[in-house]
Amino acid sequence: MKCHGIKIYLCALLGSAVLVTAGCQGDATATQAKLGEKKVGAASLVKEDVATTVAQTIKVPQELLMTGSLAADEASNVAAKRGGIVKEVLVDRGSVVKMGDVMVRLDTTDATNSLNQAEAAAAELMVRLGLSSSDENFSPEKQPDVKVAKVAYELAQRNFDRDQKLFQSKVISTEEFDKTRNEYLSAKQRYDLAVAQASQLFQQFQTALTKVKSARQLVQDMTVHAPYDGAVVEKLVSPGEAVMDGARVMSLVRINPLRLLLNVPEQDVGRIDEGQTVLFAVDAFPGQTFRGTVKRIAPSLDINTRTLTVEAEVPNKDGDLKPGLFASARVELGTQKTIVRVPDSAVRRKGEDVAQVFVVDDGIARATMVVASENRRGFVDIMQGLKGGETIVSDAAQVEDGVRVQ
Repeated sequence: MKCHGIKIYLCALLGSAVLVTAGCQGDATATQAKLGEKKVGAASLVKEDVATTVAQTIKVPQELLMTGSLAADEASNVAAKRGGIVKEVLVDRGSVVKMGDVMVRLDTTDATNSLNQAEAAAAELMVRLGLSSSDENFSPEKQPDVKVAKVAYELAQRNFDRDQKLFQSKVISTEEFDKTRNEYLSAKQRYDLAVAQASQLFQQFQTALTKVKSARQLVQDMTVHAPYDGAVVEKLVSPGEAVMDGARVMSLVRINPLRLLLNVPEQDVGRIDEGQTVLFAVDAFPGQTFRGTVKRIAPSLDINTRTLTVEAEVPNKDGDLKPGLFASARVELGTQKTIVRVPDSAVRRKGEDVAQVFVVDDGIARATMVVASENRRGFVDIMQGLKGGETIVSDAAQVEDGVRVQ
């Protein structure tokens, strides 16, 4: 019985030894596995064939950054001078017109009838005056009635002069002389009356010509013309519609040139002057830069925004730019500043306002936070974070912070 108990005890000890040995072997294997993983991780911190470049310092024109919007050079609600019935509308929204182009025609039937009546009255008076044209020089002495009265007046005057001498010589009686004098005075009055009537008739003719001009102008006013080169924003009438005198019939804008309205902060007001060049971009044409010239500066600041409104004139010959477009602009100030410029690929964006580049220090890429501008033809200006001359990774997508580069 004792021997049997001893055997059982020995077997238990042997079993425990086997378990311990197996456990030790498992721990050794796990340790070796962890060491192997560390060696692999360390190897991944080394990057070969990583291209680098130097952050360049360059001198560029100093600029003032602003925002603004494009506006039409002129904007008008074109009105009809006269009222009437709309006969034709020759343009529509988006139509491009030249100054003087016909946009709307009103019915001219009544106006034409009034013109014909005025012309007929003027022609009748011209015949009575014996004129061959309306611009012929007028003289009352050439009128038939005046000529007849003048002949009678001159004859009576000669008789009066003769009888006056005879009366003074007491050759004729007082009765005979009074008769001659009365005939003379009557003839003179008839002559003066004929001259006055001829002059009055001529004035009537001038009035008739004025009525002709007014009637002709009325006919012309029934057609609405474009007051300047521009584009139609909206047509406000349709054929058959009745309009009153001065009614708006068309909305028109001048789009060449355009006005770029800029808001200059209070602290930068002293840096703006007429004649400065403005470069700007709009979202509608990404990658394109447009140019304008400062033409007008407001005399005072907006009391609410503390900004000064500045207008730049922008050529728009092709009409691509439209009034109302938002613009990001920069004004060239005529001076230079030193900036740091790097390739766009060297910058890793971390949102709208955060970016980083990787500066190589003792062979290790160190992430450096920077303030960067927008991409300009493959390059970025570093506004803050680099001094220039640093060696940086050309392609930020290849590395992470702390990676050793070769």
